[in-house]
Amino acid sequence: MTITEVKNAWTVHYVLKNKAFTWVNKALDDACMHLPLPVQILHSDNGSEFINHALMNWCNQKGIMLTRSRSSKKNDNCFVEQKNGATVRKHIGYLRYSGDKGVAALQAVYTHYDRLFNYFYPGRKLVSKERAGAKIKRTYDKPQTPFDRAMSSPTSTLAASWFPKKEQEQKSKEHMTNLRHLLIVPSLHLTSLMK
Repeated sequence: MTITEVKNAWTVHYVLKNKAFTWVNKALDDACMHLPLPVQILHSDNGSEFINHALMNWCNQKGIMLTRSRSSKKNDNCFVEQKNGATVRKHIGYLRYSGDKGVAALQAVYTHYDRLFNYFYPGRKLVSKERAGAKIKRTYDKPQTPFDRAMSSPTSTLAASWFPKKEQEQKSKEHMTNLRHLLIVPSLHLTSLMK
């Protein structure tokens, strides 16, 4: 399951054993604690793991609005779909990993990759798009990591809870330096961990 925060592109991945709400609930609770901005709207695809009464009750308890995509319209979930291609398929591939060992191995890879992506991979966001005849001119902002975008957001739980305003910039640089030792991603092959 890929969860992407739209405003700053903060992305987290969770491996689900199956489509049971137990696993979805656990992943969503964890994501709500770790996303840098408070969750206000949950927009899901039309899978049975998301369109059910249990998820609707969970959203009502948390005060989160639940919306869903139109069927057969991938662009409704463009933020997640681009991450599925750029993060999941590019680094993991199309193989399915099952069983406790497969789930644990894949979650270990995602945990390291999410840190790497959110703290060290800058990305650009589309600011404007203008059509001139058959050509489209796109304008992007300067590249920033999701962490940098979250720290600059006035509603960020990261910025508000981690540091006082005047120390925020210095502390964020120190935090980035301290994170480097946590982000050693081992070179491993998932099938070898599942034996």
